[in-house]
Amino acid sequence: MESINQAFGGPLIDQNGRAVNYAIHMDPTYFATTQEYYGPTNYEKASPTTTYPVGATVFKSAWRIVQPNEIAVKAYTTSATIDLLKSNGMGGIEKSGDTATATVALVGVHVVGVVQDHPEFIWGTFEQVENAPDLPPLVPPTSDTPVSPQNFTFYKAETTAAQSNQQGSTFTVDQASQTIAPITNVFRQFAFGNATPDRVADIDSTNKLFRQMIGGGSVKKIDQVFSNYNLIGSLWMLPNTLAPNFDNLQPSGVGSVDLANSVLETYAQGLGTSCFSCHTTGKGENYPGKDVNLSHTLLGGLAGTNSLRRRAR
Repeated sequence: MESINQAFGGPLIDQNGRAVNYAIHMDPTYFATTQEYYGPTNYEKASPTTTYPVGATVFKSAWRIVQPNEIAVKAYTTSATIDLLKSNGMGGIEKSGDTATATVALVGVHVVGVVQDHPEFIWGTFEQVENAPDLPPLVPPTSDTPVSPQNFTFYKAETTAAQSNQQGSTFTVDQASQTIAPITNVFRQFAFGNATPDRVADIDSTNKLFRQMIGGGSVKKIDQVFSNYNLIGSLWMLPNTLAPNFDNLQPSGVGSVDLANSVLETYAQGLGTSCFSCHTTGKGENYPGKDVNLSHTLLGGLAGTNSLRRRAR
């Protein structure tokens, strides 16, 4: 696992007091392109309109730690090496230097890939169906109204909206049990990324058809456990609109225009924020704006990336 911190956010602590772990995986095409332009010298060779090729795909995933004696029947699980954690003595969390093997359950994943005529990538996100409740319509995120009377994996019944999606600033860590406080209660602000009704119908029908195909066994190569995951939404731009030097592409988004994953971007949900609020073609202090800047993995090899004017993630 790569980190316990969300992109441009802190850790997510589940109802068992365990930190959610995050990972990134690239397909060979995405990896090769990133490798080609990684680092200042290689980056300089890319023209302003260089893009990732069709087929380039990256997966960003969120995993909760399965408790002893728990059987996670509705989630895909696997064994993973996780970092053990400790307090940094100042209210924060840091790695202890030790690792452990744990069973982890997939709770969320971004699937981001380039298709024909869409060099900006199609940004799709999926969640396990029991992750969190949707914020009811007309209830503000800061309301003292409970979000749901039901328990979810990342939400305790009757917790108010104002008490949810709160990023902790001070944490206590029990190093022996690896439990952390405070726990984070989570809601999903927009059920389908604030998509229009016609697109909501498309997303809903896609999820229903997929579950029918998996449940009926007509798709032999896919584990039936994935019928417990929903497509939340997808985001893209109109053809031929991607251009360098844009610090915020969110207004150009099509589809689920305020798309966020409740366990990958818990603290970056809201009107006017989406994948394109942060994944942009803008420039930093020490490098020019280019279309390949959509990849934060690529920008990680450049100086000045911490100064980017990122608005959401």
